Amino acid sequence: MVKIFFFLLLLLLINSLLNERIIPHPFLKDHLKFPSLYKTKNSDVNPQYPIWPENFNVTLLKLNYANSTIRWTKLFYDFKNSRTKFDFYSEYFGKDLKWGKFEQVILFINSTVWFINPVQRGTHIFNKECRIRSRQLPTISRFWLKDTKLKRKLLFRDQWAEEWEYPPGHALYPLKYYSRLNQDQNLRYPLRSTNQIEDPGDTDYVDFMVGEQYNEQFQIPSYCPR
Repeated sequence: MVKIFFFLLLLLLINSLLNERIIPHPFLKDHLKFPSLYKTKNSDVNPQYPIWPENFNVTLLKLNYANSTIRWTKLFYDFKNSRTKFDFYSEYFGKDLKWGKFEQVILFINSTVWFINPVQRGTHIFNKECRIRSRQLPTISRFWLKDTKLKRKLLFRDQWAEEWEYPPGHALYPLKYYSRLNQDQNLRYPLRSTNQIEDPGDTDYVDFMVGEQYNEQFQIPSYCPR
């Protein structure tokens, strides 16, 4: 799959594939075509484009304007140790100080990706359905926005931001990315990225917290294949 961020995460990115209802990684199907997205070092002396912090966690809101729905996701990013995790929930962190119904976990460690799905029996949910999706997909690089160009500065959610986009002809065009305006790279937090053409909508980033991530977040369940 091309044409997006999660992250992100990596992000990252959250779509359908066979029996898997969610794909969080923007380049899951075509990662071998884009080796620059997975480089671990940056050759630019004074880069101007946004660079992700080495370690952070963030809440992702995947916005579907067609039906006014939000897909809630928690992203844990640990580039230094080549680890990323997406936790998917049906609802946001509630009044009872708990997330909504757990839907899926996708775990990246080094170049291996695990899909962990809940198995429900009555009212109880058991996280015991686990399989390896890939053994050659590394965590997305913190320099993945290197080819973007600054389009404009604007007020975004009432704070000054920069709008970046991949140029026409690039494999990820017309992806756009919005980051907080700041001279310090570590404070240029992501605010929004657009989704791929075949999956209209946007992904907003909130509760962005920079810092070392707990090792417990990246533990491989005992019932998962190795």
